[in-house]
Amino acid sequence: MSEFAQWYNHQHRHSGIQYVTPAQRHAGLDKAILATRSRTYEKAKE
Repeated sequence: MSEFAQWYNHQHRHSGIQYVTPAQRHAGLDKAILATRSRTYEKAKE
């Protein structure tokens, strides 16, 4: 079970939280990740 929890929290990108890991979300890292992702998408559209 501990291997699953490690994978789920640190590697699995969860669709319910915009494809970041639960650990990234909990640490507050998701804001920077999502901002970078958004800029990349905007550049691709241009």
